[in-house]
Amino acid sequence: MSRLGAIHLTKYTGVKHSATVFYFHGSGGSGDNMKEWVRLMSDFTFPHINIVYPTAPAQSYTPAGGLLSNVWFDRADISIEVPEKLDSISEIEKEVRYLIQKENEASIPCNRIVVGGFSMGGCLALHTAYRWVRDVAGVFAFSSFLNDNSIVYEDLKNAGINGMYKIIK
Repeated sequence: MSRLGAIHLTKYTGVKHSATVFYFHGSGGSGDNMKEWVRLMSDFTFPHINIVYPTAPAQSYTPAGGLLSNVWFDRADISIEVPEKLDSISEIEKEVRYLIQKENEASIPCNRIVVGGFSMGGCLALHTAYRWVRDVAGVFAFSSFLNDNSIVYEDLKNAGINGMYKIIK
């Protein structure tokens, strides 16, 4: 069961799927808003792919003066130079792993799952694919960034994935 208990999923109602795309929204957004934005931009539907638009839990967000906002993790500031808040990122890791585990239990292996997102959601997708679940089929990020000294870079170097480190750095 989800520890934060607040991630909301837009239900899939299509035919039995054989692959899944998780599409994470940006800070302050929602899965429903992301789904509508994607729908306006293109026809991003496929009969065999379950596209999941989760909504981040409402939590205190430092760049918004500590107000509650739907964010995947907290940041000290919206700046590439500040350190990541690793405790907050590790909390959402549990949630993302849970979402992927539920797909695995529905007979969708990791190599049939793509993670991606917009803004903060793209950052979450990069953490997911390059740190937590490296055997996903793919990753994408729109209008997003990793902090200069992101733990993603450190994990890639430690894993001996120097070529990938150079691509995303």
